[in-house]
Amino acid sequence: MRTAIILLLVTVLCVTTTHAQNIPNNIKGAFMKLHPNAKGVKWENEDGKYEATYKQDGHKISILFNSNATVEETETSISVKDLPTKALKYASAKGEIEEAAKTVSSDGTITYEAEVDDTDLIFDANGNFIKSKKNKEDNHDHEEEDDSHEDDED
Repeated sequence: MRTAIILLLVTVLCVTTTHAQNIPNNIKGAFMKLHPNAKGVKWENEDGKYEATYKQDGHKISILFNSNATVEETETSISVKDLPTKALKYASAKGEIEEAAKTVSSDGTITYEAEVDDTDLIFDANGNFIKSKKNKEDNHDHEEEDDSHEDDED
């Protein structure tokens, strides 16, 4: 039994280390320059882009880098009550909001995200609905976007 536990721990460590080694040095270096004190960073390869996720001050933060080590967007978890009023109203009408986040893209564009029933509802900075994106539970690296657009004007 002890051997099995040790083998399991070694396997997990190897898989984690291998996963982290697949991230190019320029990407890891750019991240460390921006966030030198980040701990417990998890990396994912998302269709040729690299996402670093970690926790800071009780918030989950995800930073998406392109292959040139340029930040494309930063997503920070927020309290559901911190969603813009229109977004909160729209998302609540769809079901229970499980998670919420604020995303700032490299050009400064702010969007909000509310997760309802495995679907991310995306809103602009004013809380206007932009689109929905179905989450795939079995493969977070390749989420598919729903290209339909709906305007929610009040």
